[in-house]
Amino acid sequence: LKFEKIISNLDRDTIDYIADIMQKGSTRTFVVIMQLSFALCYSCHLMACGWVLVGRYCSDAGAPNWLEEEMKGPFVARDTTGATGEGNVSTIYISSMYFSLTTVTSVGYGDILAMNDAERVYVIFMEFTGAYIFAMIIGALTTVVTSIDINARNMAEQLDAVASFIEVRKFPNKLGRRVRRHFRQYYALKSAIDEAKIFSELS
Repeated sequence: LKFEKIISNLDRDTIDYIADIMQKGSTRTFVVIMQLSFALCYSCHLMACGWVLVGRYCSDAGAPNWLEEEMKGPFVARDTTGATGEGNVSTIYISSMYFSLTTVTSVGYGDILAMNDAERVYVIFMEFTGAYIFAMIIGALTTVVTSIDINARNMAEQLDAVASFIEVRKFPNKLGRRVRRHFRQYYALKSAIDEAKIFSELS
């Protein structure tokens, strides 16, 4: 509400200037990258917390687990530093976050391992989740990159259409090169965007 009040107090030119900045391809790319980075970090944080809980559960059950292997000591429900008290909560979290990130990104260095079936099942869940997150990130980045320069994208599509037309109609090689050169020069001087449509909507 306060932000909307601040915006409403700005003059029209300032609002237009801010809108122009936000509309730029580079700005949209930066915002999307920040959103994806936050989503990735938050997802890894949740999975890291789950990884610690699985290790604690296995430790309480007396089964071999990654926490005992990593921190060199058994863990009980009231404990967060190991039986010797020499462990560190931040070290446990960093180790778990590190394992989550390497698993989600399919790097998998192998220095932290699942030591029992429960941990292996959880790792399978992390790998499926990581594949889904990775696919979303690739799709979002592809969309952003292709929308940065709409004119260049449209120009490439038009030139591809010309090349396909020449191939289907079986133009002679020399004539085909001349036609392609003509359209390359044509679109270099003229926008591939439908300017007539834009002007008609302005009127």
